[in-house]
Amino acid sequence: MIRNHSLLGNYDRLYQNFVPGAVNATGNQVTLTSYNNATDRTNFFNQTDVTSQVVTGGLRHTVLAGAEFGHQLTDNFRNTGFFNNATTSVLARFENPMIYTPVTYRQNATDADNHLTTNVAALYAQDQAGAAALILSRPARRNMNPEAVTQRLRRRLSSLSSSLIGRPFRECLPISSY
Repeated sequence: MIRNHSLLGNYDRLYQNFVPGAVNATGNQVTLTSYNNATDRTNFFNQTDVTSQVVTGGLRHTVLAGAEFGHQLTDNFRNTGFFNNATTSVLARFENPMIYTPVTYRQNATDADNHLTTNVAALYAQDQAGAAALILSRPARRNMNPEAVTQRLRRRLSSLSSSLIGRPFRECLPISSY
């Protein structure tokens, strides 16, 4: 069986935060900073695989082989908030935390401005092997004259008729090896 899966995605996001920082020495004000961050990401991934089942020597194999290819483009851009277009932090009082100071967002020296390209290429193979259902039949034997058989041979014959012989065995769970 051949399967193919493709994914084309475009993920754009923008978020903006006001972050509390240090509390002043008197414990009645907190420092606020702000930033916004934009990410634009586009990806394409394709995965194709082939699955086949075969039985060899009493073992059932499920064999899978395939390839995966991908391409991803990412742009990150972060801006720092400047209060009154001048400073990167402002104090807010705990008893009245509302501030009305205008905030302007622009790139600061430490802000991210990234462009990333990622390419993926992979080949893979897997073999799951499990024992096929086995049914052993009770072996046939001819009883000899018990007087002529030694005690040792009698024990061996009785062990052949053990309760396990003649019962079907359960299938083993699949075992994967990589």
